[in-house]
Amino acid sequence: PESEGRCAWLAAEGLRAEEKAAELDCQGQSAQAALHHARAAAKFEEAAELCPAGHGDRAALEGHAADISARAVYLESLAGLAPSLPLEDHVGELVLSLDLSAAQRPQEEQVSTLLARSGVTGAAAE
Repeated sequence: PESEGRCAWLAAEGLRAEEKAAELDCQGQSAQAALHHARAAAKFEEAAELCPAGHGDRAALEGHAADISARAVYLESLAGLAPSLPLEDHVGELVLSLDLSAAQRPQEEQVSTLLARSGVTGAAAE
């Protein structure tokens, strides 16, 4: 179904944001990492909302979003200092049954579709 495809795409987007957050986190860039963790959590929360109530991935996505949000709050509390707690203390691995390799960007997320919907043209944008 379409909602499952969008759910998979959002989960994949969340994983990409989480990967960037983890990279920044390991480099001690807590403020930037917190932003990416928060973005990842939002993607996972949105993906969870699209999963049917009984779908096993819904709880996994909600739990992972909560873990990542906790990490973001922790990093924000450091006011730019490097974290002393390792990422693994807050965030575990996300295991999903969804096929993320087949997840495609939904049509409404395409730039051309967004521009067409907004009425902006190249001439009007100048």
